[in-house]
Amino acid sequence: EQDKTVVEIGGKYYKLWIKDFDTDIYPEEFLQVDWNNILGDLITFPVLFNRIGNLKAEMENEYNNAKMEFEIKKANLYEHYRKNLTKSETDSKGNEKIKKPTESEVENNVLLDKAYRQLKKKVINRKRDLDHIDSLYWAAKSKDGKLDKITERISPDEFNKEILEGEINNVKIKQKKNLIETKNS
Repeated sequence: EQDKTVVEIGGKYYKLWIKDFDTDIYPEEFLQVDWNNILGDLITFPVLFNRIGNLKAEMENEYNNAKMEFEIKKANLYEHYRKNLTKSETDSKGNEKIKKPTESEVENNVLLDKAYRQLKKKVINRKRDLDHIDSLYWAAKSKDGKLDKITERISPDEFNKEILEGEINNVKIKQKKNLIETKNS
């Protein structure tokens, strides 16, 4: 599924097809300014930047959910081992005494628990993924700032130049003759 939008630049209409991200994203393709099609880059990059921001928000959500799941499991395991390691003993006088485990005994059992280790690895992997997306986001923010600076230097006459049709920033650009043709196709 592709989102479609229409933009008008200098009296010309362009239809943009916003493609879904592939499973593989190559940041180098997105983060370089396309000097051969600067106007195409200017009109499509905000779309890509928004999608990167949304992806970052999704990864933050996944990381926070994994962290919460881990913390809940950790608390349950502490309680489980605290109870299971508590023993009842009889002293030399025949009195029953409760021997509670030390904090380090409970902690060691929790750390060695398979479920604990699996969830901890999940949190670590989600954090790594979030850090990668965060890095991509800040690099995209840098490009966005550079494009803003370039836009300040472009005169209105330059906006009348042809925007190259094709694909840029995961957005397909096609020039249309008029608004009616743009809406119908």
